[in-house]
Amino acid sequence: NYIMWYLFIGTIFTFLVDVINNWLSSNAHRIDYIPPTDEDWGMVERIVSIILWPFAMYVFIAAFYKRNKK
Repeated sequence: NYIMWYLFIGTIFTFLVDVINNWLSSNAHRIDYIPPTDEDWGMVERIVSIILWPFAMYVFIAAFYKRNKK
């Protein structure tokens, strides 16, 4: 049961990262943002993000704040 919840939270987190990335990519011309290529965020990276979501969340939040402080 815990494993299912762990994977469910990882899936939701990865989905949110995808949604935010798509929004940023579509609004890159309005903000100072260089969108990643398709090779940067593929299926393998999504699966790893689902499995290692606590670490991936830390990296995402740290990069988000670092980017917004500039």
